[in-house]
Amino acid sequence: FKKWTPNLQVTLITGNSLNREKLLNNISPGQTIITSYDYLKRDLEIYKKKAFHFMIIDEAQAIKNHQTKNAEAVKSIKCVSRFAMTGTPIENSLADLWSIFDFCLPGYLKSYDSFKNDYEINIVKNNDSGSLERLNNQISPFILRRTKAEVLRELPEKFEQVIFAPMEEEQEKV
Repeated sequence: FKKWTPNLQVTLITGNSLNREKLLNNISPGQTIITSYDYLKRDLEIYKKKAFHFMIIDEAQAIKNHQTKNAEAVKSIKCVSRFAMTGTPIENSLADLWSIFDFCLPGYLKSYDSFKNDYEINIVKNNDSGSLERLNNQISPFILRRTKAEVLRELPEKFEQVIFAPMEEEQEKV
């Protein structure tokens, strides 16, 4: 943020629970907040009372299992636009990809059961190239892939974070 948007007001939500609550209750429109998945889960009830313009999750493989507390927490926050960044969108199965898309574009790949029947079983078990091509066509407009070599100088220190941009109060009905 210091390098690319030095004028942006950024607050790191960290510390003990009282400190985090105080910081969260004093955020203002136009301010960017950064927190971790763990703090987000701990402070979820406070976050659920707010609405945000943007929510950006880094190390999005942390929500690869749609049944985890991380995934449930980030998906429960009200926001207009969601973005996910990860170097490993698929670690174990195509379900990892579905969960990340379910965060960014809820419902775009339908329910997990539909995704599993339409794509995962056909691609993984049946080696169906037609299903793979259909899935690639569906997701490719939303994926920006850059190699580490292309961005090596720009990469920050590794840190799991969740970034929010709060909305003004009258716009909280997201």
